[in-house]
Amino acid sequence: MATAGTTLPRTGADDSAVGTTTWASPGNITADGDVYATTLGTSGALSHYLKATNFGFSIPAGSTIDGITVTIARKSSQNGALRYTYDNTVKLVVGGSVVGNNKADTTTKWPTTEADASYGGVADLWGLTPTVSQVNGSDFGVVLACNNYGASGTTASVDSIKITLPYTEPVGIVGSASVT
Repeated sequence: MATAGTTLPRTGADDSAVGTTTWASPGNITADGDVYATTLGTSGALSHYLKATNFGFSIPAGSTIDGITVTIARKSSQNGALRYTYDNTVKLVVGGSVVGNNKADTTTKWPTTEADASYGGVADLWGLTPTVSQVNGSDFGVVLACNNYGASGTTASVDSIKITLPYTEPVGIVGSASVT
């Protein structure tokens, strides 16, 4: 099994397909470095999707995708009993469409200091069968939507979103044969 490394997206965007709060500076998720995409919400506010795409994978044709791991570096300005942030949706983007199983952890509060959260795994395909051409495409990626809870504004911040793709290269016959 080979791995296409842990890769950052080349594109970060606010997608208003869900939610009511906008992600400011969504392009900040394309690099590590404590520069954040942020959304400010009040009680029960669901964010738009924070969409990460264009990962630049170049997995060899004929390979099989074995799993997909998404790692999101995130934090919240609040983590108390009455004010906090938690996941609502973490899904894949394939061919530009939001698809697959929702891997969001809807019970764990985001920490107030940046920490990585991992979703999926080395043998988890999120209920899909992604092809090499799909994951190599610029319209492959992941979306995140979060909920803010509490009467006073809570800021959710995302530093980076990364994807790791283990895959199996094709097994083929090398050489030639002839009949005489």
